[in-house]
Amino acid sequence: MGGLFISLSGKYRVSSNKESGDGRYDHSLVPEINNQSDTALLLEYKTCQKEVELQTTTKLGLNQIEEKRYETEIIKKKKKN
Repeated sequence: MGGLFISLSGKYRVSSNKESGDGRYDHSLVPEINNQSDTALLLEYKTCQKEVELQTTTKLGLNQIEEKRYETEIIKKKKKN
C-alpha cells in the first residue's frame, strides 16, 4: 500500500507500522509544513470475506484506532510545532 502514497510524499509525511499510543498503525499521512491542509490520516487495514461483514469490519478498524490511541504521536508532534 505504501507505494500508492509515493505521489503524496511532497505534501505529507507518510509512515507505516510505527508505534503510537498502545500499538502500531498500518499507515499515517501527516501534512508537511508546506501543505495547506492540517488534516492527518490514520489508516488501519482489515480484510473481510463477505460484503455483509463490511460495516462490522470497518467498525473494528475504527475501534482499534481509538482504543489503541494511534493518534498520540501525531498530537505530540503537532503541539511541538
